[in-house]
Amino acid sequence: EEGQRVVNLKPGFSMVGKTVAQRGNFYRLQLSEADAANGVIVSCCSSSQDRFKLICFEADGSVRYMQESSPHHEKKDTVADLLLVPFQTITSYGTSENYEIKKTDPLLFSRLNILTLEARSIQAGEHLLCVYGDN
Repeated sequence: EEGQRVVNLKPGFSMVGKTVAQRGNFYRLQLSEADAANGVIVSCCSSSQDRFKLICFEADGSVRYMQESSPHHEKKDTVADLLLVPFQTITSYGTSENYEIKKTDPLLFSRLNILTLEARSIQAGEHLLCVYGDN
């Protein structure tokens, strides 16, 4: 879109904004070597329960990471988090109700089906992020 503005983000600071459906808000994040070594969490929340995507781009413009929003279990918000850390993490997508529970398996083992081992790291330098309204 002509005149699209890119907002500079600072690690450790919050930002409030609104994303229109089928449009993206773009953000620039400058990371030091120490930031990259310690890892960064980019977290977005919609108090109006809108659906959105949190996108991190490569330098060439291709999508590096994308996280779709999902309902927050304790609040009535939708959230999307990118954990960009120099080690593997275990993430949960969905709830155990979404998966078939075998009567012969203990409930704990059925819940393990929703866990995923991931490694999403980030390098020092400038990064382009987008929050895309997906309604």
